[in-house]
Amino acid sequence: MPEPGQSIPSPSPEDGQTLRTLLGMLPIGVAIAHDACCEQVELNAVAARILGVPMGEMISLTGPKAAKLPFRVVRDGKAISPDQLPVCEAAQTG
Repeated sequence: MPEPGQSIPSPSPEDGQTLRTLLGMLPIGVAIAHDACCEQVELNAVAARILGVPMGEMISLTGPKAAKLPFRVVRDGKAISPDQLPVCEAAQTG
């Protein structure tokens, strides 16, 4: 664990491959956001199938293809805006 003020080392390419291997083995859908407001989201095959998108497809609700995505995120039955995504709210409010 780094001390306060020390930088955290970047993950190695092997770490990324290990994560992808693990995601590929899971029998449940998993989406991993690589940034605070889900502009870069990585899916495993099960999540891609559930959401109806091809593997490797950019599924960002804030990206240029957002309007064409075959799913939406709802809260209390109503579609929410990208800034209301739980991960964005957590990033904004802590």
